[in-house]
Amino acid sequence: MNLQEFENFVGALEKLRAENFCVVAGEIAENAISIVDFREKFFQKFPEKSGLAVVLGNEVTGVENSTLALVDAVVEVPGTGVKESLNVGQAAAIFCRELGEM
Repeated sequence: MNLQEFENFVGALEKLRAENFCVVAGEIAENAISIVDFREKFFQKFPEKSGLAVVLGNEVTGVENSTLALVDAVVEVPGTGVKESLNVGQAAAIFCRELGEM
């Protein structure tokens, strides 16, 4: 795994786009699609993409609206019950499991 540090999200996004990645945000939002639906339709919707990058926000405020406006898709983990959010570690594990083999 190669790690790189960026001053801001826009710099990282430019690098990912230059390398032909699809960039998604994990967030509960009106325009979000289920992680299951995204997984099943990824190659139909983004056939030219070479990889996938997932942006996760912090546990209190989530992914910033300015970031949501820049990503290719907003993807959520569907759930049941009263709780509306997962902690970032749980979300990362689910995204890795569900999307890791794409």
